[in-house]
Amino acid sequence: MSAAEPPVIIAFRSGSSAASANGPLPPDVEQELSRSDRDEVRVLPHPIVQCFLDAVKLLGLRLEEVEIMRVPHLRPEFPYVQEFEFKPRLPSALEEIEFYYTADGSGQVDFYLEIDRHSRGRGSLFSRAFEEDERHIALTLTEDDIGDPEALADELAGWIGPYLES
Repeated sequence: MSAAEPPVIIAFRSGSSAASANGPLPPDVEQELSRSDRDEVRVLPHPIVQCFLDAVKLLGLRLEEVEIMRVPHLRPEFPYVQEFEFKPRLPSALEEIEFYYTADGSGQVDFYLEIDRHSRGRGSLFSRAFEEDERHIALTLTEDDIGDPEALADELAGWIGPYLES
């Protein structure tokens, strides 16, 4: 999987019907399974998620890893999310930012961030042991919030920056 383009789960098959994360497949998509079928499918992130990804990259972070994670407490009907891990391109007090998101089709996306900083000094062992070196933030973005990735990057920097200084 390429770090440049995050993967997105799109289609699944249940019994004899096929569907996507956004509902039934279009009528021009054949429903038959075939080992020789090599149709290309390009999956793009939700526009709110794309703006968030662009904003994170504008902060000088690079995509390190994407994992599928089970979080049944958020959406029991579909308890899996993609967790994105970003790391700074240059040395920083920030170790990494991990986030996952949920979208329910209402025009908003809920993001859950974990901000990890490098522990320093004598207390670093205790900071790690008691997870004082990480902060959790939940935020909701709507289509009104995504006009300008640079403005969103500034907002993200405002939420992240004070934590890195403490």
